[in-house]
Amino acid sequence: MLIDNGIIAGNICNKFESRNPLIQLLTNRFLKSIKNILNPYCKEIENIREIGCGEGYLSSQINSWGYKNIKACDVSKLIIEKAKNLHKEKPIDFYVKSIYDLNGSDAADLLICSEVLEHLENPDKALQILSMYSRKYCLLTVPQEPGWRIANVLRGKYIKDLGNTPGHLNHWSSKTFKFLVQKYFKIITIKTSFPWIILLGTRR
Repeated sequence: MLIDNGIIAGNICNKFESRNPLIQLLTNRFLKSIKNILNPYCKEIENIREIGCGEGYLSSQINSWGYKNIKACDVSKLIIEKAKNLHKEKPIDFYVKSIYDLNGSDAADLLICSEVLEHLENPDKALQILSMYSRKYCLLTVPQEPGWRIANVLRGKYIKDLGNTPGHLNHWSSKTFKFLVQKYFKIITIKTSFPWIILLGTRR
């Protein structure tokens, strides 16, 4: 676990590099679901911004699917340095910025915010900001609850916290997440790829 200025930064459990066959299976299903959700709109997406990119694995994967002009930011300078080193062969521009500080320079056809909202004290404000700078689409993913915490307990993790991953301040089922997001986006699709919720929306 990486702590940057008192904030838990990066992947606590790095699903993208895990050697656990089950985690690999779930991660591959997660990525395949994202690819399939985006495919019908790929010709409309000329540029992408990932907000809260962590170590950059998702942006790197999306680039491998043929998407170009990708920029990715995270609030942690330490994490961005790690992302730059991990993906230095990829044409991705990594930079430091908080989701709360987005401005016109961060606007894009597709905004991606994956496994970020559960960490935020004010997810409503974050969604409002994302809706301002999403030119066409916004892809959101969060842990699916209570499945996420149940899975943690079954693997013997965070038992004292009832399976809650450190840093997770918010918890949503598909129904409650849809209710939150539809205030800011018109929802195109919402899908559960256990233990994640994946949602694609378009600005209202």
